[in-house]
Amino acid sequence: MTIVTTAAVPAAWVLALLTASPVAGAGVGLAFGLSRGLPVLATAGVDTPARLWSFQRRFQAGEAAARWATVASLGALAAAGAARLWAMAVPL
Repeated sequence: MTIVTTAAVPAAWVLALLTASPVAGAGVGLAFGLSRGLPVLATAGVDTPARLWSFQRRFQAGEAAARWATVASLGALAAAGAARLWAMAVPL
């Protein structure tokens, strides 16, 4: 297995901390953990070279959508973090 470290790992930690709630932070951790575990689950049935090639073709077909989903998720994370920081800095 290859593990690719991304900026999403520390970003998820920051978002969980910025929620200032154990329940919300656990939700962030759960969502992030599930998203990291899905690729492993998706390859559970790949046990022959032919299935690997088939999986790889399907996987590459979704590359553009996955890239945009990642960018949108990290953008939403940045916006949520900025909003939280702003709320903490500016008294109501």
